[in-house]
Amino acid sequence: MLRDLKKEYSDDHGRAKVILLIVILLFCAFCVAGAGWYFLCYRNSGDEYYEKEFEKILPKWVKDDIDISETRHVVLKYGDIVSTDDLMYDKATGEGTSLAYEAAFVINGASTSKQVKAGVVQDVYDEENVTVDSEKIKAVGTGKAVVVLSPSEDVDKIRDYFAGLTRDSADRSLKESVKGCRAVLVYVDVEPAVLTQIYIGGQSNAEGICSAGSDYNLNNTVAVPEGQSYASYFPKDIGVAKRLTGIEMTECTEDNVETFVPGNLMENTSIAGTELKYPVNTLNEDGAGKHGMDGAAAYEWNRLTGDKVWLANIACSGTSMFTWSVGQWEYNRASKIMEQCYKVYNAEIEAGHYTRGHIIMLWQQGSADRKRDSEAYIGFYKDVREAFDENYGIEYWGVIPERAGIASALSPIDIYMTGPRIAQYYLAYSNDYDNVYIVSDENIDWIRDDKVKEYFANAYPEGELTYNLRPDNTVTGIPDCIEDVRADKHYTQLGHNENGINAVKSMYRIIEGDTGSAETAVFKDCTGNTVEDIYIGEEKGKVVVPYITPFYCSKDVEILVEDESICSFDLLSMTVKPVKEGNTRLIVKSAGKVIGSVNIHNYVH
Repeated sequence: MLRDLKKEYSDDHGRAKVILLIVILLFCAFCVAGAGWYFLCYRNSGDEYYEKEFEKILPKWVKDDIDISETRHVVLKYGDIVSTDDLMYDKATGEGTSLAYEAAFVINGASTSKQVKAGVVQDVYDEENVTVDSEKIKAVGTGKAVVVLSPSEDVDKIRDYFAGLTRDSADRSLKESVKGCRAVLVYVDVEPAVLTQIYIGGQSNAEGICSAGSDYNLNNTVAVPEGQSYASYFPKDIGVAKRLTGIEMTECTEDNVETFVPGNLMENTSIAGTELKYPVNTLNEDGAGKHGMDGAAAYEWNRLTGDKVWLANIACSGTSMFTWSVGQWEYNRASKIMEQCYKVYNAEIEAGHYTRGHIIMLWQQGSADRKRDSEAYIGFYKDVREAFDENYGIEYWGVIPERAGIASALSPIDIYMTGPRIAQYYLAYSNDYDNVYIVSDENIDWIRDDKVKEYFANAYPEGELTYNLRPDNTVTGIPDCIEDVRADKHYTQLGHNENGINAVKSMYRIIEGDTGSAETAVFKDCTGNTVEDIYIGEEKGKVVVPYITPFYCSKDVEILVEDESICSFDLLSMTVKPVKEGNTRLIVKSAGKVIGSVNIHNYVH
């Protein structure tokens, strides 16, 4: 009986092996078939895409009726504007086509994004994903589309052919009209773009006022590639607005903000339903431009990240930190502006047009507060920063230290360490303000011709500016003297360009966590000049400001007195204060290493 049981077990075990083998073979066959199906359904032209999904939106007989010489696939981001040459460019080979192709027709699939009007998401999808004219293709919704390109001589015939077709059209009389015509089918996927919002706040330099004697030539402003940025501007002084934009605008007050904020980022219609006098494409190549660092900041962020940029300039010339403080008129006006902008920003993301990037404040203000000490300046600033961060999503503050504004800008005293300037260096070092950084301080050396020449020679070793100026600009070479970048406390347009580009370069490294370590440190006295020794006599203390390179590393350095029995150092006032007679050093350490020091001599106490 035991032998029979063993035989039965052996037979069952053998059958199980056979069944298992059959299952494995079937599974392998299924995988091979699946891989083959996948290969047939997908083509690779830099991106994988499901061709059948595009063919669903094509009229049935297109490929039979027209000589389709090529199909290709491109991915556009919402808001992109490209040419037919761009669509025919092969990234893999770096080659385009010698034929003159035009966009003859576009067939849109169902959109996956919704419309935004007056800053509110509508319960209706975008009508189109792609629009075309003969030269430009614009992504206006997310989803799929097929763009039909053809040589110029065939465009009209192909356009008429498609205009007479529907998806299931049975009218074959149209076939003869396109006999011999050639075309390329471009399968387009439109995806949401990343949207970063950059505010520029502060006073006259931030708003864009240029040095006395400037000709206010908008062609010398930086031009952002078409479709890559959106612009808003909220002028208080209409005379200033005309100089900076060439546009006759009205004053923006707390009560009419809705007429200045776009209802969505693709149209020149305000939240209030009125036409925007300051077009959303102003900073782009197809716009007229605006003076200041607006175009430079938007251009550089887009260049570094590929994000779309909404640049909103909320600065107001002549304003003090007090007027920006909570409850005062400029704070109230700016808050209303940012409230409406934040509403539109979030609506555009909710609608599916964009994904969330960053919200950044570039801050350039202080000369109007030159008689305030650093403690008073910080007292006003801290509540503004807290309110803007909490209510309007500001993630990072990038400070461009303002010039002193107490004498001729061509005098070194223009970098005197006034209270606001000291306060801004304090903000950069203090971990109590962990999202506030100095992002553009290179201009501190623009106080002598040789310093200007040295800076620009190092920044542009080929002797030409590398950013995108407008075609009719009057720039020749690079700046080599003070008057090229500033003739008073205001900058020339080239100075503004440089400030904006440097600010964004630094901010990008900060956000990406790519700051590295500070390399060097020197110390500036109250006049803004570099010193190696500080002597304290009967005074209560002396100002000495650590100045590191690069400055965007400021949160990672230590500033300390070697012998605190001799003196102390107050970061808020940037003051060395005596304790007892003797000598010591104030040092800056980065990554545990001393990178700079100043000798402190306390000889009377």
